[in-house]
Amino acid sequence: MELKLDFCFAKAGQNKEKDCMATTRVSGNQTGIPEGYSAIPIREADVEASVRLCVLAREIPDPAAGHLVLLRDLPDAMVYLGCLTDAGGRLREWAELWVQNVDGLVSSLIALRESLSNHSLDQRWANTATSLRALNPGGFIQTGLETKHSLPTFLDLVRRQPVSPGSPENRWELCRDDAALQAAGLPAYGTSLYRYLYQPASKDMSFVALVSGAPSNPATRPMAEALKDIEAHVPLNPQGGLLMAQNFPPLGYEDYVDLLGGKAWKGIEHGKRLFNFNGVYGSLDDWSKMQQSGSHLFLGGQ
Repeated sequence: MELKLDFCFAKAGQNKEKDCMATTRVSGNQTGIPEGYSAIPIREADVEASVRLCVLAREIPDPAAGHLVLLRDLPDAMVYLGCLTDAGGRLREWAELWVQNVDGLVSSLIALRESLSNHSLDQRWANTATSLRALNPGGFIQTGLETKHSLPTFLDLVRRQPVSPGSPENRWELCRDDAALQAAGLPAYGTSLYRYLYQPASKDMSFVALVSGAPSNPATRPMAEALKDIEAHVPLNPQGGLLMAQNFPPLGYEDYVDLLGGKAWKGIEHGKRLFNFNGVYGSLDDWSKMQQSGSHLFLGGQ
């Protein structure tokens, strides 16, 4: 830091002190995570890990977009802004987290419902993960959950931890046991698009429908009743779907071209406000500041 300051004050030109303050700006909380947001691990098992794959959650929800920063809403997935952090909570790399979600697919593709199934969607997800890994081997973040379903996950924003409902001995999980579903008079997992949670170790076998329009009967219970302990938490992966992740360069190609053309980059939208990145991206929101700093595109005036 001292070398950086000495270099700044030694530069010829005006407003040297102002330039130095711009080049040494750091995040207010010293972790690289923007103020007002928390990086929360996506699994309970990762809370004590040295390197953690996290999702970004806004502590006070945006009136329009809620707590999570949604990058893309796909037919079978929600893609959220996430990151890799170390044990001290310091940001190491931005990431995009893909969470399987079939609710929108069921309601929007009624005509294709007969030709799709949970089994085919899971296979498609695994194939997509394989393709992304082949296209970007250095940026793909292997989680092991590309083909293995995660436990349903919610976010406790007070403790900044992930929560999976149920006791450690008897968790709620996605039911892929076709025999158990059919015995309860419910559609099989492998041949339908309907999904249910259940507790396999429970004597009182009951099911919680996860998809809108899923058949119900005396064996099913509303989610608000069965999972009432997590009612105050933010849903991240309530369906216990498959996951995958890869690195996320915040500055896209079109944004980069706009920068070269003289247009500042404000960040990405999160509801009614912008999500601003720190580090090297933090100086891209003011075009005049970039020009005056002497470090923009071929060292500016030099």
